[in-house]
Amino acid sequence: MQGDLLLFAAGDEAAVNRALDRVRQYIAKQLNLADPKAHALLWVTDFPMFEWNEDEQRHEALHHPFTAPNQQSAEQNGGDLRHAKALAYDLVYNGVEVGGEHYKAVHHNKAVHNVVK
Repeated sequence: MQGDLLLFAAGDEAAVNRALDRVRQYIAKQLNLADPKAHALLWVTDFPMFEWNEDEQRHEALHHPFTAPNQQSAEQNGGDLRHAKALAYDLVYNGVEVGGEHYKAVHHNKAVHNVVK
């Protein structure tokens, strides 16, 4: 249809997400799609516990290693914390992180051991 745009991107998921986000922001600015007077809040949940560090060839904690894993998410992944979600959240206002918190795993020795492992 006229006016539609379909983009494909290939590569490392994090790099592709960053690149497509910049395209999204550029198009929104060029077409005046973002109202500068608007107030937008976003509550972000379901963070991954880890992200892959390509340079070091290892997983790293997305928040920090003492964030507790979401037990349901960990169980759905066969106990593999590399693909589990964290018990964490962020509050975003107009695209800027203004706050966040996480449930600490220090009270769960087994969880801390598995994360550090």
